[in-house]
Amino acid sequence: MKNTRTPTLMAFLALSLLLLLPGYKKNVDNEQYPAPIAKPIVSIYANFAASGLYDNGQSSGQTVHEVINTIDKICLLRGSPAAETAKVRSKAESLLNDRILGGQLKVYELFFYFRDPQNFAVILNGEFASSKIAALIGEGRVNARANGLTTILKSSVDGKTRLHVELKGDQLLICPEDIAGNVIDNISNNANLLGNELAAFDKMVRTRPALAAEVNLDAIQKGSGKGTIPQWLRPLKHLRMIAASRMTKMQMYVPENMQRDALAKDMCNQLPAISSAAGEIASLSLSVKGNSIFVEAAAENNMEKSISSHAAAFLLHFFVRAQKDNVVLTAKNND
Repeated sequence: MKNTRTPTLMAFLALSLLLLLPGYKKNVDNEQYPAPIAKPIVSIYANFAASGLYDNGQSSGQTVHEVINTIDKICLLRGSPAAETAKVRSKAESLLNDRILGGQLKVYELFFYFRDPQNFAVILNGEFASSKIAALIGEGRVNARANGLTTILKSSVDGKTRLHVELKGDQLLICPEDIAGNVIDNISNNANLLGNELAAFDKMVRTRPALAAEVNLDAIQKGSGKGTIPQWLRPLKHLRMIAASRMTKMQMYVPENMQRDALAKDMCNQLPAISSAAGEIASLSLSVKGNSIFVEAAAENNMEKSISSHAAAFLLHFFVRAQKDNVVLTAKNND
């Protein structure tokens, strides 16, 4: 396995595992959760109560320290120069302390669904200071409401897609402007549009684990072209993942025998790197059963806190780099 594959593997696992903010939702109704995008090919849920980030006192301080140190490690894996690493660390630390822990954007729970670039949604449940968020975006760019706000932003990914942002009470929605009406109606009507293809994800989410993810890589390759997936990872057709207090497991469906054996060998060689990325898991095993490769932690390992802090670190690193020199939320004059 080439050395250049390690950062790619870490990025893939991070995108599947993470892109999340830690948080925790009190008094959750396990039977109801927002799933407003029909037949998504990427579904991610996070509920990070065990991270300790929002706890007062020593626990919160320790988590902040771990998050910031992990950002340094991510920069090191990417080969970032020392000056860039220091800049990313400083901005991430400011975002964490001033915006998140400061009470402007306390995200307890995250749902992410993606079918294609025109059909996706990010739903955040938590505590949000609407006046502070309005100030970040720009007072003149926000339509204020009694219990929230709405605005239109341009995506920082392509600079073109117009995103509908709506804060209503304890929920923040981000989705393409063109589908916003349907998404809002689906959420209001408690519509679950995942379909039978994601029955496993549906079952996992209803238990409210620390993390659940399901990714249809076969559909991603067919829809966006094989160039979106590294060549060595293309035999992988489907991925499922869960991290709960008594279970941390990843299932990789690879139907072709020789390709499955080759990928299992590569993954086995990379178990230490995977362990480090997920938080120094003490016991991590790999097995092949049927058409799938399984990577899992021992049942006695409670991985919620560690994965939570590593999730926060990846998200903050990703967010800071995407924003560059912009403020956390921004609306340009020609949006």
